[in-house]
Amino acid sequence: MSADRYRLLLLNSPDLVVHVDRGRGAWVSPSVVSILGGDEREWLDLRVYDRVHPDDRLLLADMGRCVLYGGSAMGRLRVRGSDGEYRWLEVHVKRFLDGNGSSNGMLASCRPADEVVRTEDALRRIASSDELTGLPNRRELLQWFSRGSSTGGGVAALFCDVDRFKVVNDTYGHAAGDAVLRVLAQRLSSLVRDGDVVARIGGDELLVLLDGVADLGAAMRLATDIGAAASLPIVIDGAVLQVTLSIGVTMMSPTDGMETLLERADRAMYRAKQFGRNRVVVIPDRVQAVASMTR
Repeated sequence: MSADRYRLLLLNSPDLVVHVDRGRGAWVSPSVVSILGGDEREWLDLRVYDRVHPDDRLLLADMGRCVLYGGSAMGRLRVRGSDGEYRWLEVHVKRFLDGNGSSNGMLASCRPADEVVRTEDALRRIASSDELTGLPNRRELLQWFSRGSSTGGGVAALFCDVDRFKVVNDTYGHAAGDAVLRVLAQRLSSLVRDGDVVARIGGDELLVLLDGVADLGAAMRLATDIGAAASLPIVIDGAVLQVTLSIGVTMMSPTDGMETLLERADRAMYRAKQFGRNRVVVIPDRVQAVASMTR
């Protein structure tokens, strides 16, 4: 087969082929232009390591070690294109053997993976978020608990239940009720800090996890602010609705799992309902406090 024929095959291949010798690009297939931009000469003699995203360089090193010991490796890396933007590539590397059968660096076959990554991210978001509000769901909460506190400080749970939500649905319709939940999700999310979590865990039940709070007093103050923000008027299709929250607050203990923490916060919320709704109740009992959020 002629050299021109080989070049046409490589040019029409969706994959990028790179010969790496001593960590530098010794040869690249013409498809580098459509995949990473620039021209073929730009990619010759540059350090491959420098073009890989910093977070992926450890994986690149591991793949290189596999090849060094006679194996092959596959992985997904982000590589910086000629325009400065990173692109995901599925990379398969193995030893490169010359015409005499001697090892001469490694050969990398690279396939664009941006669309695959976007699809996987979208599926992850769907699996871990509530369809109506976009908030995390119980599955995502489990992930949060498995990771643990990012601050090393105390964790408080605020169990929020919309008061008389059935009346909203019965009076204005379920579409209006859905709109109310979306507004409340936005309001609560705007009040918490990075690292905190607002999740929907039931029909009209929202949970706020505060990471790095000093004590129940600090959690109670934020809960009162959340209740006040929730009670602001909501305009839906010309109708002005006003809802309130009953909020139960508790601190996470070292022995708490997610269900134990939620059960205790739920119990506090139920007491808020018993005390007349539109208020915050904090437990355990020895530090129980009640705050009305009526203005």
